[in-house]
Amino acid sequence: MKAQAWSTDFVVSAVIFVLIFALVLFTWNQTLYQTQQKITLSKMQTLVSEISDSLIRTPGFPENWNQTNVESLGFAEEENVLNATKIGVFLSMDNDTIKSVLGIENYDFFFEIVYPNGSVGEINGTPVIKGNQPVNAAVLVPVERYVMFENTPAKMRFILWY
Repeated sequence: MKAQAWSTDFVVSAVIFVLIFALVLFTWNQTLYQTQQKITLSKMQTLVSEISDSLIRTPGFPENWNQTNVESLGFAEEENVLNATKIGVFLSMDNDTIKSVLGIENYDFFFEIVYPNGSVGEINGTPVIKGNQPVNAAVLVPVERYVMFENTPAKMRFILWY
């Protein structure tokens, strides 16, 4: 009889131990996942801020860059005044090349210039839209900057996502 009681006590305590251990593991995994998500989001926010600053505040490097020699993208004639020719070259570039130059190979992006009335900017009839629309994005970090494009106030929108 004592052996049976001991066996029942052991089984109950083992089940309780396993349940508590499983709960601790689950909580630990959730905490690690949430921490990783926060780190990723923070990194993406920093990247999108740096990218948008570079695009609207610098002419890029070299200053008269093209598809084959670009080292740093920038559209600025002067701060917040965008050069349509450079944006035209940007629009003709391959998305993978753009991602490589911007240092965002592990992410996707969407870029557009929109006027206050909601219409998309155009260069020679081509809409100023580049990249992929964020569909079913797990994490999405948008930034909007007010700019002058073709002598008209506009918003440059850049979205980093995966």
